[in-house]
Amino acid sequence: MVVHDNNIMFSSDEKIVRTMMKDAEKGELAHVDVAAQEALPYDGKQDERRQVEQEAPGEEEKQQQQDYKQDSPPANKEVPPLSDALQLNTDKTKTVLVRTSGQDWITTSLSYGVSRRLIERTGGDIARATTVVKFEPNQTFPSHTHTGGEEFIVLSGAWRDRYGVFPKYSYIRNYIGSEHAPLIGEEGVVILVKLCQMCEDEHLDEPEPEHRAWTTDLLSPENVKKNGKPLSSNVNWGVENIKERSNGNGNRTEAEKIGSEEEITELQRLQDEGGRELIVFKSTNETVKVMALPANRTVDIPIPRNDGRELFVIDGSMTSRLGTHDEHSWARIVGVGVAGQVGAGSSSSEAYNGSEDTENFFRVQIGPEEVYLYSKEGHLSSPEIDLEKAKQQELALIAAAKAKQDE
Repeated sequence: MVVHDNNIMFSSDEKIVRTMMKDAEKGELAHVDVAAQEALPYDGKQDERRQVEQEAPGEEEKQQQQDYKQDSPPANKEVPPLSDALQLNTDKTKTVLVRTSGQDWITTSLSYGVSRRLIERTGGDIARATTVVKFEPNQTFPSHTHTGGEEFIVLSGAWRDRYGVFPKYSYIRNYIGSEHAPLIGEEGVVILVKLCQMCEDEHLDEPEPEHRAWTTDLLSPENVKKNGKPLSSNVNWGVENIKERSNGNGNRTEAEKIGSEEEITELQRLQDEGGRELIVFKSTNETVKVMALPANRTVDIPIPRNDGRELFVIDGSMTSRLGTHDEHSWARIVGVGVAGQVGAGSSSSEAYNGSEDTENFFRVQIGPEEVYLYSKEGHLSSPEIDLEKAKQQELALIAAAKAKQDE
């Protein structure tokens, strides 16, 4: 569903995908215009179960591959490739909500046993993209290289490759130039994956390694609730609420605002009732977080003013001015300081008038179940790798692999 109202838009993309497939079959253009905590420590020592040195597959892995029903599935010639001209939700100045649960699974043309639900995309089968991808059980795939980098979080099942086994909630970063061969077990796997959205200029203390992984023990909702920090919006709102309640003129110092035992207790209560967040990865270009939001609460999620925030619902459901964010919904909320930014209307196609949010917060209402979110910020205004360069490199690698296979 797409609603246009003076450049205000809302999208669940159920009809969009069908249109794209029809256009792809015709070979026509497919264009849709819709518009101070440190990162978790990563020292390598704690990651023996998460990060495996690059080496040839061992005997156990070779045997496991032989036991699977389908080894290196061929290209699916029955499905036409996506159009290279495809543009889907690519305007980063536009706020948009995509409910992937309303989409059909699109089988890829590259391989049997893989299907996807498109969220944002520039390009066809080789693209800068954010996608929900489903791998059917018991399959192995040829090794491939990430010429533009890859990051993903496991939504269900377990991801397997030479680096290890990664169950639900695991977050993986495979840097530019990395390679792996997926090895899918009997439970299959569903992931949220982002391709060609990294940059070689990350300004980290140390260069980003080829592979990083943060697993369930760190990123489970239980651990986020236990070790995460309160969402800053809840803390700020608590301070302001205490200030207004105790002294309407607002002239007291910060220390005076929360100085009494009663006020500190009140602020702690507000923190406990709000969401918790854990920073997973941080560079000058982007910050990746996971958030756990409690049931039956209204939570204000901070939105960076000159950038914005991306939110993906891993578990649960919530509502906002955009509509319902059910499981596996994705939203881009653009900051008010972004040039040309356009807000999103509601499902009734009414323009948002600012009555529910402050300019720097995104207000969500949580239902009877807790909500667990993947979040990213900073990336909307940051550089990305040259897509055409990454595409040509990948095509060259594919051609070289095919030539070697034909020898």
